[in-house]
Amino acid sequence: MLGASMAVLPRWSAAAGTRKLSMALTAAPASLDPHYHDSFTSTQALLQIYSQLRVQDATSALRPGLATACTALDDTTWELTLRQGVLFHDGTPFEAEDIPFSFDRVRKLTPTLSSFQANIRDIEAVDIVNPATVRIRLKSPDPLFEYKLGQVCMLSRRLHAEAATRDFTSGRLAIGTGAYKVKRYSVGERLELERNDTFWGGTPDWQSVSIRYVSDSGARIAALRSGDVDLIDGVAVQEVAGLKQEPSFSVFTSPAFMTAYLTPDTARAQSPFVTGNDGQKLPRNPLADAHVRQALSLSLNRAAMVERLMLGQALLPDQFVGPAAADRAEGMPKLGYDVTEAKRLLEQAGYPEGFRLTIHGPAGYFNNDVAVLQAVAQAFTRIGIRTQVETMPNAMFATRAANKDFSLYMNAFNGAFALIALRYLAMAPNRETGNGSSNRLNYNNPRLEAAMQQALRTMDAGKRRALTDEASRLLMEDMGHIPLFYGVNSWAGRKAQVRYEANPMGRTSAFMAKPVG
Repeated sequence: MLGASMAVLPRWSAAAGTRKLSMALTAAPASLDPHYHDSFTSTQALLQIYSQLRVQDATSALRPGLATACTALDDTTWELTLRQGVLFHDGTPFEAEDIPFSFDRVRKLTPTLSSFQANIRDIEAVDIVNPATVRIRLKSPDPLFEYKLGQVCMLSRRLHAEAATRDFTSGRLAIGTGAYKVKRYSVGERLELERNDTFWGGTPDWQSVSIRYVSDSGARIAALRSGDVDLIDGVAVQEVAGLKQEPSFSVFTSPAFMTAYLTPDTARAQSPFVTGNDGQKLPRNPLADAHVRQALSLSLNRAAMVERLMLGQALLPDQFVGPAAADRAEGMPKLGYDVTEAKRLLEQAGYPEGFRLTIHGPAGYFNNDVAVLQAVAQAFTRIGIRTQVETMPNAMFATRAANKDFSLYMNAFNGAFALIALRYLAMAPNRETGNGSSNRLNYNNPRLEAAMQQALRTMDAGKRRALTDEASRLLMEDMGHIPLFYGVNSWAGRKAQVRYEANPMGRTSAFMAKPVG
């Protein structure tokens, strides 16, 4: 712990040099070590403290970071032009040698909650040409490599050579090149930042930033209404309309990269939570039949889910990734709702009387998730599949999903690109390559696999897009994963104090908060 929690958060001041921002956010970083936990909640906090070679803006487009240019010399060689004059918070210069040092630390750091190694796994060598130029050679072509450079924070070989994770969380070595310096950190409760006046990206808008971590949505709303904070994230769908009507507050929304979806067990001959109507094991797993999976999809009244459960704060799907993804397939039809056709497909598959099924999901992972899963169960039951629901805390759910304990589960995935979503969810699991790392129930479609294997080696954007379009269509034909809806990200702020740049990533950062006046 870097300091005791304060009873009252700092308040915004109108004087340009002393502007203060206070936020209440849903989840805290696991550590201030930028290489310890490759997760959304950790990253959004740490990007304010540390810098990457390339950065993503609010739309997920690449922008110059510590590298002002990144050029592919051939399919496996990238040349970086480094920004000059960059300083760490203590005045130590950022140097070319810090790049291989940072990559090496990612490889060697143990333990980690979730390693960043997937971003650097294919690096063969890092060659320092001169103080302003670095060349990186890869083992094989990687069209996502420039984006991967935007995932790994740069540290200093001079400052961090012996640094352990505890040295960052204590604050002693939480020293980066980012826009804000760590002032105090109370683990899991509060992070206090102050402006870095030597930031390479220009003078930050806020003199200080105070972030309180509040998991309960109602408590975040209360903090906003009481004036304790200026901005909150994760506004519950039930609160959006009301806040929009209150003159003191602004609501900021954006289509999200998040897709809520179902994963059926397509791989096993028998599945643990599927039985006949008599409760006995079936001779074969009905979820392995594409006709059954198509019937499940057709049973879902997604429009009603969006309107009644999500109160309009979601979008109807036509494929796995939503409209915020730049490389989604064009011309895909909206996923249909047809109970009669669903029953016909079940009969065609040999299940005219249906079967019994238990479906699983996390509780409290995204807005109204339990109610959504119950609606799914009711839809399945209407076509003859007698369905029960079991929910659990997300930590328990994630463990059990990894252990393949389920027959069909609901989850949510955040992916800025179809290429990423399809790689991690629809390709066959492979620990060496990282493919299929979120494909918990081992879905495998040989045609999709072939298209994706080629896409991941194709540097030409047009040819790669054609391959991911094909993979997207194949996944929807097969219903290997069944999309429910696309999310909408929501923030609320005090209208007189702050404007927020809503973004599909769902990222909450002082960078994207702008003072009013």
